[in-house]
Amino acid sequence: MSWLASPLDTDPLFVVISDYLVLRSVPTALAQAMLASGLVTDSADEASTPLGGSRRLLRVVSPSGATSFWESVGQQSALHLDSYSAVVSTAGDSVAGWNPLTEFMVQARSWSAGWWNSNALGGYSVDDLAPATPTPFAGQYSSGSTLLAWGANTEADLAHYRLYRGGLGFVPSPANLVAEPTTTTFTDAAGGPFEYKLTAVDTHGNESAVATVVSDGTVGVGGAPAAIDFLAPPAPQPMRASADARLRFGLARAGHANLSLYDVLGRRVAVLVDADLEAGEHSARLSRAALSPGLYLVRLVTPAFEASRRLIVVE
Repeated sequence: MSWLASPLDTDPLFVVISDYLVLRSVPTALAQAMLASGLVTDSADEASTPLGGSRRLLRVVSPSGATSFWESVGQQSALHLDSYSAVVSTAGDSVAGWNPLTEFMVQARSWSAGWWNSNALGGYSVDDLAPATPTPFAGQYSSGSTLLAWGANTEADLAHYRLYRGGLGFVPSPANLVAEPTTTTFTDAAGGPFEYKLTAVDTHGNESAVATVVSDGTVGVGGAPAAIDFLAPPAPQPMRASADARLRFGLARAGHANLSLYDVLGRRVAVLVDADLEAGEHSARLSRAALSPGLYLVRLVTPAFEASRRLIVVE
C-alpha cells in the first residue's frame, strides 16, 4: 500500500499528525460475531493501535447510512514526508478459483485534533510462492528407456510437473523440456542414460527449485552410446562369490579414462581401465576371486569428469 501524507503532516512547523493507521475491512457478519463474543470492542471513532489496550474495531457509517467495520493491521509514525507505504496482508491467498478482493483504508491521527479517514481502496494478493521441490526423485534406465518417479507435492494449487532432459550439468529451458506430467511417474524412451531435472509448477506459473537425477540401471545388448559422462553402479550389488561384477561407464567425448578400485583406507586395489577410449558407453569386469569381503570404492577419472560408486563384497 502507498498513500499521500496528510496536508497537516508535510509541514514540520505544524506538528499535528502523530501517526497513520492502516485499516483492513472486516466482513460485517464476522465483525458482528466478534463483537457479540466479546473478542473485540466497538468504536465509532478511531481504531485502536496494535500496541497496548484492548482490541477495537472501527465502525464507519457512510452518508448513505451503510455501516462498515475495520481492523488495524499496521502503524506508521508521521515523519513529515510527502508519502508513505506499508506491506500488509490481504484477507486470503490467491489460489485457483478464488482471489478475494480486500479493502483498505488509512487513518491519519492527531493526539489533540482528532482523526481523518481516507477513501477505501480494494486490492488482492498476487501468488508469488513457488511449490516445494519434488522429492525424492529417482530414475531407472534399462534398454533405451528410463522410468522416473518422484514424491507427490501437497500444494492445493499445484498444476503439473516439468521434466527436463539433457547432458550432465545442463540448464533447464523450453528447448530441453520433455513433458509436463500431472502424475508422479514418467517413462522416457529417448535412449540414454541422461541427466533429468524436475520441477513443480502451480496454477499461477510459479516454478519450484530443481530436483536432479542421473538415471541408473543396465543396458541391453546393442544399447545406444552414452549421451553423457557417467559411472553406473556396479552390478550385481552386493558382489558375491558366484559372480563377477560388471562396471559400466560412459564418455561424452573421446579421451583418456582411468577406472580403478580402492579399499576403505584409500589404497588402490586394482586398475580396471587405463587407456584412451572413444566416446560412448564402455564396460569392465571385476573378478571376485581376489577380493576379500568388505566395502570398496570404484572411481572413474577422465580429463572432464570424475565419479565414484560403492561396491559391497560379501561371502
